[in-house]
Amino acid sequence: VRWGLVPAGTFWTLEKAVYGLRESPALWADERDTQLTALRWKVGARPFRLQRCSADSQVWILREDRADRNTLLGLLIVYVDDFLLQAKDGDMRTCFLAALSATWTLAKEEVLSVSHPITFLGIDIALRKNGDAFLHQERFVDSLLEKYGLAKVKGNTCVQVDKLPDEPDLPTP
Repeated sequence: VRWGLVPAGTFWTLEKAVYGLRESPALWADERDTQLTALRWKVGARPFRLQRCSADSQVWILREDRADRNTLLGLLIVYVDDFLLQAKDGDMRTCFLAALSATWTLAKEEVLSVSHPITFLGIDIALRKNGDAFLHQERFVDSLLEKYGLAKVKGNTCVQVDKLPDEPDLPTP
């Protein structure tokens, strides 16, 4: 409609996946990154914004939108249309999520805790009592074994791993 190719109100039904188009990932990344660059939110009178990380284009830094404030307030990790937010609970985080959900429909929020591990891009993230994050892919590997009919295979008898490593009794650094 914006390009004048079709009149307003035109609808099409897709008959195959759009992911098959070579241009789709780049077009989506451009659209997503344009929206993230433009995203602004406020907590009271304090303005905030996202700043793309110079070392990794998929990492965005949550910052106060003032030249004299350069504190890192959180990180947003993006991969295609999956987002992982690391920010303290509070008004800034709540207002950021509200601004983001005004742009896109977000899935139900999951919060990592000792009692609630989360999965991001097939990687299970478990929070340990001492604050460490334990990353593994047990569920992903189990799903592959099940998919290929290998879930009941006995495996190698020389090496046995029958449980996840225990939490070390080391003091938190």
